[in-house]
Amino acid sequence: MRRALLILLVITVVLVLTGIGAIVSLSSPTRPEAVTTLAQGESQEQGGDRDLEPLDRARVWLDENNPGEAKPIVESYLESHPSNADAIVLLGRCYLAMDDAPQASALIKQAVDAHPDIADYRYWYGTSIGAEAMSASTLQQMSLGMNAIAQYKKAIKLDPDHIGARQGLMFAAMMAPPFVAGGLDGAKLHAQEIARVDVREGKIAHAQIAMREERHGDAITLLDEALAMNPTEPPDPRLLTQFIRTLHEAGKTERAFETAHELIAMGDRGVEGLYQLGRLSALTGQHADEGLFAFARYLEHEGTEIPPAYVHWRVAQIHILQDNIPAARASLDTALDLMPGMKEAETELKALGSSAP
Repeated sequence: MRRALLILLVITVVLVLTGIGAIVSLSSPTRPEAVTTLAQGESQEQGGDRDLEPLDRARVWLDENNPGEAKPIVESYLESHPSNADAIVLLGRCYLAMDDAPQASALIKQAVDAHPDIADYRYWYGTSIGAEAMSASTLQQMSLGMNAIAQYKKAIKLDPDHIGARQGLMFAAMMAPPFVAGGLDGAKLHAQEIARVDVREGKIAHAQIAMREERHGDAITLLDEALAMNPTEPPDPRLLTQFIRTLHEAGKTERAFETAHELIAMGDRGVEGLYQLGRLSALTGQHADEGLFAFARYLEHEGTEIPPAYVHWRVAQIHILQDNIPAARASLDTALDLMPGMKEAETELKALGSSAP
């Protein structure tokens, strides 16, 4: 039991920090024709630049955290290219971003089975089964979690420069017992490899290890350096999310709020800034009304990383700080309706048991 929960924690952290996370709907239909017609040797169909343009457009929408726009583009492309493995993986990524991890992994597995030597397919398959583990039974969680780590390892064996797979293994190494993925020493080796491939990503990786070791000053310095490396380009939303948490943990609360506002100003790409702002309010008691408003806006979005139950739990924390106990209880009840057995909400609700209504 304990080991299974540790593995689940590993995969959860990996998914959040690579921008995949748990997202919103399980209602999308299956495409059996895309799954069953995938054939060997058709990973890169030569249809000319014009044929590749739809997939490029879909990738842009996915990068913008908008799978709803990407999915119909990929589905339309698959009508005339049903065996294109790149397109099938992209469709799997759409389902992953729409919180249908089982459908995502079923699709991406077809590409992996047909083309086992493509590192990127292995990486996305590992990510999808890691997401699937989050809602599986305890025994399945351990199996899926270990399989996700195995896929990341196979990806970097195929391509030692694959940054995504290195990041996945780095976080697994940081969060799991050493026998699973190498511990902090293993994480540092992956960070060094990431830095070899991409200096900026290497600084981010080393900053994340510094945070794990509670070296917040070092983490802030490294993240500042990473942000400064592309001053003319919008910052990476994932990087800003990390920065907000680091600033808060270092006691630089106002700068953390300022960075959350920077992230929110990025529009759809920065939607996670709404959660981060609300979280800061819940943890500090500062800017409470703004935090509640940010959470309300966050819940209106699809494709977000944090499950709604956790958002309502954080909302309850703000209400408690405002001494609004009835509103806090209502938010906690909502969290438990959405996620029965949620320990954080149950603990908070129990603590309110002696509070005045």
